[in-house]
Formats: sequence, C-alpha cells, structure tokens
Amino acid sequence: MNPDSIERARQWRAIGLVLGLFVVSRVLVLILAVVSPYLVKTDTYARRPFGLEDPAHYFNRWDVEWYRRVAVEGYSYAPGAESNVVFFPLFPALVRSLHALGLHPIWAGMLISSVCFAASLWLIHAVVLRETGRRKTAEWTMALLAFSPAGVWFLLGLTESLFLFLTLALVWALRSEKWMGALLIGGLAGLTRPNAFLLALPVVVFLGPSLRSAWREHRWGRISVLLLVASAPALGHASFLGFLQVRFGDWSLSHRVSSLYWNNHFSLSWESLSSRIPGLGLKLFDPAAGTYVTHVAWSWTLVLLVGVISGVALWRRRGSSWHLVHLFAFFAFHSFIVQGATPLGPIARYGAVVPAFYVGLVLACERWPWAQASLIAMSSVLMAFQTILVFAGYHIN
Repeated sequence: MNPDSIERARQWRAIGLVLGLFVVSRVLVLILAVVSPYLVKTDTYARRPFGLEDPAHYFNRWDVEWYRRVAVEGYSYAPGAESNVVFFPLFPALVRSLHALGLHPIWAGMLISSVCFAASLWLIHAVVLRETGRRKTAEWTMALLAFSPAGVWFLLGLTESLFLFLTLALVWALRSEKWMGALLIGGLAGLTRPNAFLLALPVVVFLGPSLRSAWREHRWGRISVLLLVASAPALGHASFLGFLQVRFGDWSLSHRVSSLYWNNHFSLSWESLSSRIPGLGLKLFDPAAGTYVTHVAWSWTLVLLVGVISGVALWRRRGSSWHLVHLFAFFAFHSFIVQGATPLGPIARYGAVVPAFYVGLVLACERWPWAQASLIAMSSVLMAFQTILVFAGYHIN
C-alpha cells in the first residue's frame, strides 16, 4: 500500500472514531438526562418538576434561558435587577441566526453545542497528533474528551462547546502560522466568554519565536501583525464592552452586573483563595433530609489536583508550553474569583474547556494502557453521575 493510501486510511479511521465517540457519548448523556428524575427523587425535583411533555423546557437549564433571552429579545438592562448584559454575544448570535430559520432557540443552542463538540473532538485529535506524533495518544485524548465528566455541559445550549472549539482552532491556526485565521478566531473567542481574554497568554507563548525572529530582522510590519494576533482575544472582549458603551452608556456594565448580582468579582485577598482549598465538599447521603444527594460542589482542590498531574505530565513529556500556560492562566483567573455562597462552584464547568487537562491526564498514563482505560472509565462514571444530578434538579456547577 502506497503512503497516500495509508494516510487516507488513517484519516478515515480518525473520522470514524470521532463519529463513534460523539454518537455514543451524546446518546448516553441524553438517555441519562431523560431517566435521571426517576432515578433520584429529591425535594428540589418536587419543587421544580421538569416533564418531558415540554422537551425544550426540560433542557432549558442553568444559563440556557439567559442565552435564549439574548438571542430572541436582545440585550436589556434594568437597574436593581439581574440583566443579560453579563452574557457575551457570539453564542446567542449563532442561536439567533438558526432561530430566524425557524428552529426553536433551545434546540438551536443544543445543535450548535453538539456540532462544536464534534468539531472539538476532531481538532483535539489533530492537535495532539501534530504535537506528539503519537496516534494512540491522540486517540486516547479524544476519547477522554468525549467522555469528559463535564459531558452534559457540552450538550446544553451553553458556551462550553463553542469556546473549546475556538480554543483548539486557535491553537491549530497558530501552529500552522495562519496569522489572519488566528486573528479572527481569537477575536471570536473574546466574544464568547468573559474570561476569554486569558487566551492571549498562550497566544503570546506561541508567537514568541516568531516575534524574536522578526525583532532580530527589524521586520516591524510583521511584528505589528503578530502583536495584533496576540491581542485578538482581548480585542474581542473590548469590542463587546464598546457595544455596551454605545447601547447603554456604560462600558463596565457587564462586569458590574456580574459582580453585584452573580457575585463574580476580582478579589486580591487571601480569603478568596483560601476559601477554595478546604476539600471536595461532597455529601452523598443525608438521612435527615431523606435524599440521596443533598449538595455537590466541585471544589478547587479537585481541579487543582488534576491540574498538577496534568502539568507535571506535560512538563516531563516536554509537551508544548501552551498547555502549561493555559493551565496556569485558568488557575490564576479562578484564584481571584468569588462565586456567591458556593465559591467552589464554577470550577467544573469552566475547567471543562481547558484542553490541557485532557492532554496532560492521557500523557500521565501514556506508558500504561490499562491506566488510560481506567481513566476513561472513571471519567465516564463521573459524566453519568453529573448528568443525573443536573437533570434530577440539583444545582451542580
């Protein structure tokens, strides 16, 4: 068999794996989502009965409703109340475009998330294969992402899948030296989530060698282009703030509303960091309340442990520096964020979009196939567990 035929066979194998992992993982999440209220009878479920007689309402969980409002009604602000100006515009703009074609906004959001998640599986395989040259490592990483503990968030009409896709696409564009593509993708990422400006850190690391080379050769035009690419995530963020200035006369509105009504604000005090380190905060059974699960909070401790394992593995295997920078940027951001009464809350969802977690964990188990299989098995169990809790009515971030 000639090299071209071998390469085509490998590409078809990768496509088959992407489709297979995507379909199996999404079907599993959907089945668990439907049956979970019957598996866990809770007081929360009794107060908020979600029936399948209205499927769109059934999948309208967490911030899905806020994105639906932005997509259908546009941005609005009322002093003294929660407002949708907190939510960045790219995802609801995509939902709005599909809704204009006649698709229900909830289904539109889920469709966008599903397509972006499938594309993310393909991209993480391509990126890891390019960085490591090891096909098995790329396939195991893709499998771990497919059965991520945060799998339910990649299904709902939220920004997790879109942001993960844009992150991986940005990495691919930078490694391919497609500067204009990286500029566009970085700007779109900055319009997706409030913390997307952190992507500027990995971008600067990527561009470091090119910037040094251009500096030595006094190529000022190239330096200007590269700096513009590096600032793209921040520029995307700033463009939304500019819109708020024009629309409402206050560019800081999104951050102020988020701080006042969602308790998200920067704090440089030791208390905000130490409050994230006490433990897992997991309580599986409370006889007094008569429920199976009374509260689940994915703690900073858990994600910190995973991050340390991933970081050490990437360092020892000489993984690309962007992995480590992305991890550290994520931790730096969340070290100074306070999230309401449950400061440990946002970690699980936001951590799901850091591809370095998946790459590092697979590299940590790379020499032991049984460990990789065990890792994915445990991840699948956690995915099932979280999906059941989300659709049984429990507030789990």
